[in-house]
Amino acid sequence: MAESKALSSTEIARIMDSGIEDLRWCRQHLGERGVPEKLRKLELSLAALALALDYEMDGQRAKAVQALEKADWQYKPQSYFFDPHGWDH
Repeated sequence: MAESKALSSTEIARIMDSGIEDLRWCRQHLGERGVPEKLRKLELSLAALALALDYEMDGQRAKAVQALEKADWQYKPQSYFFDPHGWDH
């Protein structure tokens, strides 16, 4: 990732909107088996999003971009999240 690349507010909003939709789904399907799993995935995405915003505020743009990519992990192929090389490519 390029050091100068800033976080995309569109991407942040899309991840937040996806999380809101996941919460709505969970509210409509309380008691179903998929709810706890969806909430755990949402927890991970929100934690990565918060980390991305922290990095951005600290001026660590490359780490912010990487964390933002990880915030979107549940909507990408599973192998993307479990990258054996970690966050420092």
